[in-house]
Amino acid sequence: LGITQDITERKQAAILQETVYHIAEAAQKTSSLKHLYTEIHRNISIVMNARNFYIALYDKSDNNLLNFVYSVDEKDTVRESMPLGKGLTSHVLSTGSSFLYSSEQENSRMEVIGIPPMVWLGVPLIAYGQTIGMMAVQDYTDVRAYGMREQRILEFVSSQVANAIVLKRTNDMLQASQASLEMAQSIANLGSWELDPQNGAGLQWSKEMFHLFQCDPSQGIPPLSRFMEMV
Repeated sequence: LGITQDITERKQAAILQETVYHIAEAAQKTSSLKHLYTEIHRNISIVMNARNFYIALYDKSDNNLLNFVYSVDEKDTVRESMPLGKGLTSHVLSTGSSFLYSSEQENSRMEVIGIPPMVWLGVPLIAYGQTIGMMAVQDYTDVRAYGMREQRILEFVSSQVANAIVLKRTNDMLQASQASLEMAQSIANLGSWELDPQNGAGLQWSKEMFHLFQCDPSQGIPPLSRFMEMV
């Protein structure tokens, strides 16, 4: 006698959760947006066929342009940017819903820009209630490469992908702003410091402060008592 249990769905769910975790982790650890897009593609490739994959971001303030920030394709060359208009990518963005295109179905009459695939799957990237773009996979040879299973997978990871992109873009802008501030302080020979009133030891100061007080940066910020004597 024996008892068997199919744990395929359970294992797939665990892999999906791990994929989402790695994408979130990449937003914190990767050095650039380009590397983040590569990590997103790599992780999605673990759970589904993503040989042909791209991410397009949309910004209303940028002349309504679609910017194809990442693309890996076996046959087609994706343009860097294009106006929001017709085509499968624009359809997903305008509707805010995922879309599965098949050359064998009625939706094959939709306009396809570039080399027509046998099957195409795209999902919107929505972060904090705003559609920031979309991502898509496509296959040129197998019309059954994608179906409802793959659509659910891509929809499941899409929110984490969108959040990771927004987080990375925000962090990059903050770092650029901080670098500009430090450069301006260096040119003006000025420094700045900040003290957390809830934490007497929570003293922070800018790099220029080391130069102004002739302190060795390798020794770190001096204790608060010493700092108060200096000022």
